[in-house]
Amino acid sequence: MYDIRNAYLLLIFVYTFVVYVMLIFKDHYSNKKTFRSYNIFNICLTIFLLGTLLALFGMNFYDKENLYSTQNVIVAKLYCLYLFSFVTFLSSYFCIYVFKVDLHLVPGRNTKSTIFFMYYIICFAIILVLPINIKVIGTDFTFSGASPYFTVVASFFSYLFVLYLFIKKIKEVDYYECFPSLLFFFLISLCVYFQYRYDFSLYEVINAFCLVVTYFGVEKREEKYQTEISEAIIALEKGARFKSDFLSSMSHEIKTPLNSILYTFRDLDENYNLNYNVRRDINDIIFASNTLQEVVSNILMVNRIENDKLQVSKINYNIKSEIKTLPFIEKLKIDPKGVSFFVDVDKNVPDLICGEKEIIRLIINNVLTYSVHYVNNGSLTLKILWDNTDSNNTNLVIAVEIIEEDVKDLYNNIDNLSVSLYDCVEQYDFGLGLASVLTKKLNGKVECECEENRNDIIFTIPHKEVSNTLDFDSIKYNDLKVLVVDDVKLNLKIASNIFKDLGVSCMTCESGLECIDLVLKEKFDYIFLDIMMPNMSGEETLNKLKEISGFNTPVVALTADEIVGAKDKYLASGFSNYVVKPFTKSDIINVLGVDTGGDK
Repeated sequence: MYDIRNAYLLLIFVYTFVVYVMLIFKDHYSNKKTFRSYNIFNICLTIFLLGTLLALFGMNFYDKENLYSTQNVIVAKLYCLYLFSFVTFLSSYFCIYVFKVDLHLVPGRNTKSTIFFMYYIICFAIILVLPINIKVIGTDFTFSGASPYFTVVASFFSYLFVLYLFIKKIKEVDYYECFPSLLFFFLISLCVYFQYRYDFSLYEVINAFCLVVTYFGVEKREEKYQTEISEAIIALEKGARFKSDFLSSMSHEIKTPLNSILYTFRDLDENYNLNYNVRRDINDIIFASNTLQEVVSNILMVNRIENDKLQVSKINYNIKSEIKTLPFIEKLKIDPKGVSFFVDVDKNVPDLICGEKEIIRLIINNVLTYSVHYVNNGSLTLKILWDNTDSNNTNLVIAVEIIEEDVKDLYNNIDNLSVSLYDCVEQYDFGLGLASVLTKKLNGKVECECEENRNDIIFTIPHKEVSNTLDFDSIKYNDLKVLVVDDVKLNLKIASNIFKDLGVSCMTCESGLECIDLVLKEKFDYIFLDIMMPNMSGEETLNKLKEISGFNTPVVALTADEIVGAKDKYLASGFSNYVVKPFTKSDIINVLGVDTGGDK
């Protein structure tokens, strides 16, 4: 009997060890993330390997002269702990992956996890403390007493919970996956009977058999499910990237002609003597274009936030000038809605500040659009303040104040909206939520105040004062000569008008080849080069220009690419700067610089 048990223990150990190593290598070289269940199954496999090794050691190297020697007692106690741990962890495996119990094998993760580990530790300690009787039957080293009996009882209660779940969820569970757990209970019960009746242990055989059945009955199916889930996630990510690229591409395709429309009609409105009806129609077109541009800007911004591609580009700008051109302000000119609207810019606000201009415009416009929706006969005031209490941390403060009788608390849900844009169901809630999220992305804060007949929402956003009082409208570059290269004639017309306003001598062309020919004939101070052009792209054109002997003209990339890292990519390619289309007068000034505080 001794030789037979020795042989099958050795065979089981070698077989299990080989399987264990194969699973570890499979997981290591599969280039896939480890499955959730895989860790727990490995724990059971590891416990079984150690237990089998312990059984081999105990049978062959026990102290025959002193049965109650420290060595024998330690081996006997460890064997009891092995049996209890194996049954308990395999039971937890069945609970999690067969009966879908939210049990994490991390202490403190949830109440069930805490109870599980407390039960395990208490039973572990009791097994160690209780006495044990050691005896030798023939050549077999065996033991009995309080500690082994408690091991059987504690293991039974571990598995009893599995039986309870089976009965409770009998209509929901997959019987194919349930089979290993029921077989395990039956065989372990049989093993206990053999141990009690014949003093012959079959634990290792039963445990090995149950592990094999569990692996093919549950683990392989779990692995298949996880693989399918991983493939589904990859497909969803591809779909999300396609959606993101499509939205980004289409939004920019819309913004470019839209900006041309806006620029053209503003030029007609401001520089031509038109009759009232024509001017009114032009204002309607400007308002509609501004509204559409606002929607497109929101789509682009949400797309960047969703994909964690929000790029913060700080530039110098005049907040007073920006407020005048907000779509919301244009809207009130046409449809005042009976609302008394005021703009109050504090005298301490610097003429020139450095910050994320486009995001600030979106924040102000979205908050005003949200607020005016709930005002009937009251007043709406936009306040722009400058917080320089701490000279090292100056802030732009944007406050919107509503005064109206019986006005409800409009901003009470701002904390919820700022957590996720998906919580913003209504169109106006979305605008407020987007403003809050953008503020926090800029390391700012949002505060709300509600009093009787009055609502305030305050956005505080870090900004720097630029020591330059020069008005952008007065900046002229009369001694500069630039070349603008773009395959879209409308873009060239807008660029020419902007440079004309700045007093810059501007030449234009529509391809990379024309650009190279002009550079060979003319001397330019700057070249503004479109990236996406047919036949020869902007990068290819730049490489050709660099081949010209003595060429050292700064080349600025014109592109609709706003993703994170785009600027670094173009600068690394040899461009001197980077401007996102559609660009404005202030964007060009930030590239060319100004005499005081500029980088010309």
